[in-house]
Amino acid sequence: MVYAENRFPFSIEQEFLRGQHQEDGSTAGFGPRPISSGGWRLTGPVDADLLRGALEDVIARHEPLRTMVIRGADGWEQEVRDPCPARLQVHDLGDDPDGRGVRAERFLDKAESGHFDADQLPLLWAYLGRFDDRDAVLVLVAYLPLIDVWSLGIVMDDLAACYAARLAGGKPELPDPPRYRDYVRRAAAGGSDSSFEYWRERLAGARPVVIAADRPANPDHPGVTRVDRFQIDARLGSAALRLGRATGSSPFMVIFAAQLIHLQRMTGVSDGVVWTLTPGPGRRHEWAEATVGYFVNMSPLRTDISGCVTYRDVLARVRATCLEAFPHEVPFVGLAQRAPEVIAGLEQGGMVVPGFAVFQNPAASKTRSAGAVEYAPVRRRLSQAQGPGIPDDAILWTIDIDPDGEIFCAVSSSTDRFEQATVDRMLAEFRDLFGRVLADPDAPLAGARTHEGAHS
Repeated sequence: MVYAENRFPFSIEQEFLRGQHQEDGSTAGFGPRPISSGGWRLTGPVDADLLRGALEDVIARHEPLRTMVIRGADGWEQEVRDPCPARLQVHDLGDDPDGRGVRAERFLDKAESGHFDADQLPLLWAYLGRFDDRDAVLVLVAYLPLIDVWSLGIVMDDLAACYAARLAGGKPELPDPPRYRDYVRRAAAGGSDSSFEYWRERLAGARPVVIAADRPANPDHPGVTRVDRFQIDARLGSAALRLGRATGSSPFMVIFAAQLIHLQRMTGVSDGVVWTLTPGPGRRHEWAEATVGYFVNMSPLRTDISGCVTYRDVLARVRATCLEAFPHEVPFVGLAQRAPEVIAGLEQGGMVVPGFAVFQNPAASKTRSAGAVEYAPVRRRLSQAQGPGIPDDAILWTIDIDPDGEIFCAVSSSTDRFEQATVDRMLAEFRDLFGRVLADPDAPLAGARTHEGAHS
């Protein structure tokens, strides 16, 4: 099909996201609350009018912020529209007896839990909360199917540069960004034949790691996603980073190894597939690091930890799995099309699939400055009764690792499927396990459950 210059189809990654939510009645089937969000603490002079102008600079600069999802002759499409006014709300945060940090967290959670209308441009909403003339919180909320979490870091860096230029009385001078529409038009629905053959062989006969929910899915009741958060302190987080350096393992591998032990104890499965969310193979292109769009991919990692005696043994298995698998990463839709038999073998109706993600934009994880303003990500977060939506047959662990060692964990789950007490117990068990295995990575692991009937 031939598309107009400003109109193009969904990317393969967007099609996958849509496929997860096709029956929920939302626009293009992208879920009840498909948003990405982030908060930054601003230190320095913040003028709301100049900030609004800088937001409009960014909206004009990045097409996905002004792109509409529309129904075309052959299905859903996306259409880039002209630059438009910014959407900025300004709030006085006042003083809080619990301190400004807690107030900033509450402001971020409230902004994120509010209504987001994806039928109105721009698809970036900004909320500025002021403590005083030189201390504020900025929250950005965007439409996830067009703007992923990595992209928000790009948007924030460009917004800071545009604001600094306006504050100095000039105009921003930034190079033109690579366009997401160009990625969509040249991206293929797969990878190399050798990569698909790797996954066929690796996943042959594999079983999924799944957990039983407290209640069955209710197709007549749209699920609400709760987000439970907890922190791992800098002492323990620094120990995790040191172990990673000593073993040649990434922070993802160190935490994922503990998660595999946790899941093995919950399910009894020692050789299974756990799904991981990654920035996507499209992000591996150098130009894509500065592209606003949706690149997120889901990859099946199969790790056999049977016979492992210590946590260090499990970490070695995880490291080997990742080093072998990630160079072969292909878009999930391509894998489902080219190797449907292995994907079908990983489906287990009625159960909940755990997912694991560590993929924030590295630039967005640091304190940065632009002109007279310094901006730092708000990492400490309060738990939410309603967060960004995920499918009710999934439970997603998202890990944010601070350069100073603290680890911030968010667990998203369906209130329809899980009681709060069940989630609380999962989190407590993981925290206890993580502390013990890092205290002595060479200590023998306690025995896992041997009965698999209740959870697998």
